[in-house]
Amino acid sequence: MNGENGKSQGFNIPNPYKMWENIYFSAEDSMGTLMKKMVETKDFANGIDLILNSYLQYLKFQNEMASVYIENTPLSSKQDTARLARLLVALENKFDRLEDDFTNELSAIKQQSNDMLEQLSEFQQGKAEHQNDISRQISKTLDDLRSLITKVDQMEDHLKHVLGSSPEPVQEAVPAPKKTRVPKAKS
Repeated sequence: MNGENGKSQGFNIPNPYKMWENIYFSAEDSMGTLMKKMVETKDFANGIDLILNSYLQYLKFQNEMASVYIENTPLSSKQDTARLARLLVALENKFDRLEDDFTNELSAIKQQSNDMLEQLSEFQQGKAEHQNDISRQISKTLDDLRSLITKVDQMEDHLKHVLGSSPEPVQEAVPAPKKTRVPKAKS
């Protein structure tokens, strides 16, 4: 009989998952009903509004305190850093433009200098040729003058020979300057 009693008196072990599931769903129903009733009240809406206003006032206070702290400390704010970054970018752009302008101006000056040097060398070559032409003309004129002096000397010698003596130059009478009377000042 012991065997039959052992089978009929079996020990049942409760399933913990089933117990937890029953507790969870019964709590969920009761909590859901309680929360629904609580959310529908004006006190809940006023409480949420109070929490939201308190949080916004806290954020405003925190931002004001952070601004005052940042203004009084030597640290820069996001706005200062962003403004400085914009200024640096603008400065870099200006520097790049100036560098391009400088390069362009430098190449233009170099080109102008080369053109001027070419013109100067052409002028100097022309000047040297011109000086050579002038030297040739002067030489020719000197040669012509020498030949003319030689001819005059030959003519003089021929005249001396023909006349037998050297002719004396005839002096022309030069009238004496006229004297003019200057009236004396009466004292």
